[in-house]
Amino acid sequence: GRSTTVLRFSHEAIASPAQQQISLYFQYFVGDGEAIVRSYLKYPEAGLRITDAGSELGNARIRPMHVEIDYSEAPLTGVRVDTLYINVTALGTARSVPFVVEIESSVVNGVAHRHEASLRVEPSPQAAWSMTPQQLFRGESARLTLRVEHEDDLERPLREVQWSFPKGIQPSRAKDLVWNGAVAVRDTLVETIEVKIDENLTGEQRVGALVAVGELPPIPLKE
Repeated sequence: GRSTTVLRFSHEAIASPAQQQISLYFQYFVGDGEAIVRSYLKYPEAGLRITDAGSELGNARIRPMHVEIDYSEAPLTGVRVDTLYINVTALGTARSVPFVVEIESSVVNGVAHRHEASLRVEPSPQAAWSMTPQQLFRGESARLTLRVEHEDDLERPLREVQWSFPKGIQPSRAKDLVWNGAVAVRDTLVETIEVKIDENLTGEQRVGALVAVGELPPIPLKE
């Protein structure tokens, strides 16, 4: 039989405007006596920007209007799933982004199979975050209070926050870096994190927050 592929997404939707990381799962059903040597992920340049791409089973290269995944070093046979990690930014005002996957096999000249899928685009949340105290001292241990005020026109619950600290600020418990749960719109999440500040740390340091609402991947939050 002929080779086919199905495309699935790690998230039901992406946010606009924001850069975010998502995973695409290419499930390949390779025909008998065939091998898949290359795939193309095509998308509208006006609707999407991809700035980084990495494939688990092949070599991914970003081209204008498509990502090429080269499997020629280890062609795929049988039933395989490849994960493509991409950094994406939704552009424009479209409510969804169409994707086309085309695969090339060892026995077919040209395109062996085409598969179409689309990903929903939703507005970013309007949540804001803050941190106290704003000044830390070298060599000390401090207790930080981090607040996320959740605002969202679409009433999507806040379900995950990821905090990112610079190298010289170390949380006493790694699990404090990620919060999971549910915060309703107009409610505030308050988290307390104990940190140790490196003795050699100087200058202004940036703490960051990524938030996930509804079915969106985590996106950077403004202070």
